[in-house]
Amino acid sequence: MWLLTASPTVLASIIARDLRLSGALGTTLEIREGRFTGEIEGELLHGPIKAAAAKDLAASLGADLSTCYAYSDSVADVPLLELVGHPVAVNPDPGLLALATERGWSIMWPEGTSRHEKSRTKKGREKR
Repeated sequence: MWLLTASPTVLASIIARDLRLSGALGTTLEIREGRFTGEIEGELLHGPIKAAAAKDLAASLGADLSTCYAYSDSVADVPLLELVGHPVAVNPDPGLLALATERGWSIMWPEGTSRHEKSRTKKGREKR
């Protein structure tokens, strides 16, 4: 199991280690003379870039994406979710909620999320 995130790889790697995941891919931060510059190297691991990274990772591991799961809370991750056989929207933003509902994808909410809170998410979608 891998963590793919737009967050910096240096942070994602720590989270992956603590969760005993196989590894993490994230955004690479530029370092000069041992210090972060505030810039990124390459591209932000987001949207289609994240999906391409997942595809490359799966190929390098010999993984069949049709048997893989991907979890996301953001409509920005639709390209990634479309790659896998088991897409799951977790506490989705309004755009992802609409798409996941339309496509019949699994939707997970945090324990204790009230119907009212879920309804507000849906209403947020309607305003857009």
